[in-house]
Amino acid sequence: MDITNKPYQADEASLRIDAYLDMLGEDNTINFLNAVPGADENTEPAVAIRVTLVCVEFDFPDKDDRDSNRQWKQMVATQTLIRELLMVMMDSCHCREIKVVGNYIYGIFSTPFKSQIDEVLETLAKVNSVKDLVSLKLKGKGIKSPKMKIGADYGSVLRTTFRKEEAQPVHLWNGTRFKHLAALVDRQMEEDEDIVVTGRFKQNLKEEYQKYIIAKEERYVANVKNIALKKWIEEHE
Repeated sequence: MDITNKPYQADEASLRIDAYLDMLGEDNTINFLNAVPGADENTEPAVAIRVTLVCVEFDFPDKDDRDSNRQWKQMVATQTLIRELLMVMMDSCHCREIKVVGNYIYGIFSTPFKSQIDEVLETLAKVNSVKDLVSLKLKGKGIKSPKMKIGADYGSVLRTTFRKEEAQPVHLWNGTRFKHLAALVDRQMEEDEDIVVTGRFKQNLKEEYQKYIIAKEERYVANVKNIALKKWIEEHE
């Protein structure tokens, strides 16, 4: 069978690939950055950046549930939670990008200074409290609250930038850190604590915040809340 479509420009592709591979330089190394470059900053096609990575996992309605009305309500509940979580994460001045993939939300935070990592923990406390707020609203409508867990890590990830002609650049984020953090959060889904973090994340927090993170079976967990939001929820229960 013949397929007619736009021909692939092999010559152009060859030049494009060569240009991309040239970023390695003569010593075959990639530059490391301590902060995520701004949108107007001209950077190499690929850089390794030290960031604070946040991962939120949530469960979708049971696909085997034959009650379509109940399944629809649970889907709306999950989407409501996701929308509010995105609002909280985007409200942080350190959040540079958010990716929603399947059951996971990834937030990439630019944190060149340790005080900014402290602020990420404060954002996680707000995220954790927003879950309680949404649960309160859903309870009033007789809808089960979606299960949700939060994870955080600090370290290097690879960012590659793709731009086609005059279109806005697309950033591709890669690295095993994404997979490892998702696996850490996934294992936490059946545990009591809502937040799980890596040792690297904890070590970069100020001492006052480190005391909220406790070691538990080769991982670090916490259950921190936003004080003002927690008080509001208690007053409206």
